[in-house]
Amino acid sequence: MNKQNNIKRLVHVIALITMVSVTQNVQAQLLKTSLGLELAVMKGDFKNIASFGIGTSGELELALTEKFGLTAQIGYLYLSPDDMYKSAFMMPIQLGFKLYTNSKEEGVYIQPKVGVHKVSTTKPSFVILGTEIPEQTYSFTSMSYGFGFGYMTGGKINIELRYNLVSNNGEGTMDYIGMRVAYNFL
Repeated sequence: MNKQNNIKRLVHVIALITMVSVTQNVQAQLLKTSLGLELAVMKGDFKNIASFGIGTSGELELALTEKFGLTAQIGYLYLSPDDMYKSAFMMPIQLGFKLYTNSKEEGVYIQPKVGVHKVSTTKPSFVILGTEIPEQTYSFTSMSYGFGFGYMTGGKINIELRYNLVSNNGEGTMDYIGMRVAYNFL
């Protein structure tokens, strides 16, 4: 009786290990995560705040087919502010998809995106006629749209160039050209 219980336990352990192994293999084929460096060159109204930005981003991709995947991306970019601002940053949060021309492991892809950008600027304090005006921070979160294309090499290195357009709360739009170089972990 005791020997039969040990055999049943061993079979259960082997089944559990097999299920975990298969599940991880399926996840590795379906989910890709990447961490990348971002560079942004400001255009239009964004140039009134900063000329460029640098930061990092993370992306999760759910591969639905060999040539199509859904994406979710979040990033943080420090903006090099002009003299009028003490500091500035933006946080893009966007959803989209990738359409690969060859496969998700190698080759060219296109990637439209939609989401929001949180933009924050801080003006330094200053003195007028002996009265100190404290620093002021202005933040807004607006809809954003992007379209890019990229190249995946060896399933690990991803280079992307894109154009992003950020709505400025009914006061026009701000846009930038972004470049992302990323490393895929899965």
